[in-house]
Amino acid sequence: MGRWGSRLNRIRDEDLLLDNILELIDLHLHIDLCSLMVLDPRTNALCIKKAVGMDDVDISGIRVPVGEGIAGYVAAGTRPLLIRDISTDPHLVRRETRKNPYTTNSLLSVPLVAEGRVIGVINVNNRKDGLSFTEEDQALLTAISSKIALVLQRSYMKLQLKKNKTLDEEINRFMV
Repeated sequence: MGRWGSRLNRIRDEDLLLDNILELIDLHLHIDLCSLMVLDPRTNALCIKKAVGMDDVDISGIRVPVGEGIAGYVAAGTRPLLIRDISTDPHLVRRETRKNPYTTNSLLSVPLVAEGRVIGVINVNNRKDGLSFTEEDQALLTAISSKIALVLQRSYMKLQLKKNKTLDEEINRFMV
């Protein structure tokens, strides 16, 4: 990940950086699907910010409450979840009844943690080679998730600074 780390550190645009990170995940894990979900603290639900392999799905309306489903379970527990065989795992039994155009055999879900709290979840489904995800895949995705969390935290801080600056300008305009 050496040259990638250097490349990622030079990117300042959040969308471009997240696209590159998802490309890095695909390059190393060879995945069919990947979704990057962020936590909306107002609703305590995860929404998809970026996705790979989900071109025919409108991701804008997808919301997963913390504690529900795989991503919600991972966000609530703050630990990664590796499922080698979906058909034998209890976390997905009730999800099979939902209308879903994708078949999942194996998945890996890792929390995005910044300053000790979960701010999102990264999910990968199915390796292109048909094999199940491994502990090594989990370790790699966990390492990458640290970078994603830093990017999202930096973006949030920039947004807060911009809001504060706008508020300061409004206050100063009324005080004159």
